[in-house]
Amino acid sequence: MPGSTGGELDAVTCAGDGDCWAVGDSWQGSGTGRDTQPLIERETRAGGWTVVSSPAPSGDQDSALDGVACAADSGCWAVGYSSASTAAGTRSETLIEQDSGSGWSIVASPVPTATGAGGQLAGVACAAAGCWAVGHWDNAAGTPQALIEKYAGSAWTIVPGPGASPTPGRAATTAGSLLSSVTCVGQSTCWGAGSILGAKGTSQGLLEEYDGSGWSSVPAPASGSQLLGVACSAIGDCWAVGDSTAAGFSTLIEQETAGGWTIVPTPLPSVTTDPQLNGVACVGTGECWAVGGPASQSSSGSMILEQMAAGAD
Repeated sequence: MPGSTGGELDAVTCAGDGDCWAVGDSWQGSGTGRDTQPLIERETRAGGWTVVSSPAPSGDQDSALDGVACAADSGCWAVGYSSASTAAGTRSETLIEQDSGSGWSIVASPVPTATGAGGQLAGVACAAAGCWAVGHWDNAAGTPQALIEKYAGSAWTIVPGPGASPTPGRAATTAGSLLSSVTCVGQSTCWGAGSILGAKGTSQGLLEEYDGSGWSSVPAPASGSQLLGVACSAIGDCWAVGDSTAAGFSTLIEQETAGGWTIVPTPLPSVTTDPQLNGVACVGTGECWAVGGPASQSSSGSMILEQMAAGAD
């Protein structure tokens, strides 16, 4: 990170053995004067990890990349956000970058046509039928709404989602929604995980499924929760992670089964206050890893690493 004073990496993917990408942001300065820019690092089998050139939108004040994935036919994709000054103040815009073999470049990212609409992309995943990016956009009132975009060979387009209320009767208390993670398995099955934002700061886990023809909401079992990561080892074997505040702050793991999604007991770290799980990855059926830590910088504790061993479910 030449010239930077710090940085962080938020996502990683591997296109093959010894061919991995990690994305995040680097910054200069501190406090209110800190300026963040996209950060991309690449691992090669011969040379270890190196920082590669990553463009930032012209005129942006801050930008970061929060998700990365690679596809066989369109190269690698990184998604996140950039912020810029407008007449109404600072607003975040969705950001998509692509590497098709000759370096990274910014690709047009659509946003719903609403007055004052901004947005942010948090995750990206690729399947045989194309790539998906998820996050949220902000309506004129500044309320986040779940956002799904698809790349199918020529450009990214917004895809209609099922809305913010996945179960009947919730619309009256729903203030907004967002998607934090997406994963794809098989030819055309994908899952998105996030949160429904209710009144007075409450939240409910949000699960959305793509079955090859469209997205639909699937009930998430835990109230007072948010889902931050989702992964599948096979169709019908998926896991979502996050946190729950229903009975004190605790980590949350949910598993997809034949009867729907169910909560799975998770060990509660004794040395971490306000623990949450931020991401999950699977390497085989029933063999997954979840990672996390304290929910905020004001919380105390250590990093969290949990394993679901094959056959333990």
